[in-house]
Amino acid sequence: MVTDLFAAFIFAPNSAVLVMSLGILGIYAEFCRPGRAIPGALGAAMVVLGLASLLRFPLSYSALFCISIAVVMLALEAVGVTRGFCTLLASGAMFRGLSKLIDTPNPALHIRWSTALFVAVPLTLATGFLLSAAMAARRTKISMGATAFSGALPGGTIS
Repeated sequence: MVTDLFAAFIFAPNSAVLVMSLGILGIYAEFCRPGRAIPGALGAAMVVLGLASLLRFPLSYSALFCISIAVVMLALEAVGVTRGFCTLLASGAMFRGLSKLIDTPNPALHIRWSTALFVAVPLTLATGFLLSAAMAARRTKISMGATAFSGALPGGTIS
């Protein structure tokens, strides 16, 4: 009985999207603090479970295109200096793609707009911030030794 309730919860489209987004956030947590196996392994399992649940339904190609546009916009945000504009566009494209993802005439199987909004906005904002921070850290030069202290002392040099 409990397994039937769990399966009914997981195989619902709204729950599948939530489980998959929580799994992505678990993988982000593993990238931020490597060495802890639980967030990464649990996140990967949740992403696979969410994808397996979503693949049971007919998916809209235009919605998948919108989600891929969101991924491209997040990559452009990481590479370029757009000051959050591409992240905002990615959030809108992700919302549109998630809200129209299930292509079926039965409205009970569609992903609710509230679920799509609740998943799309935090996920794209977190992804945009993490990618921008990672690229900024990659561009920063590391200085060690005496060159790290140039300008730190009144003379600018270390004797």
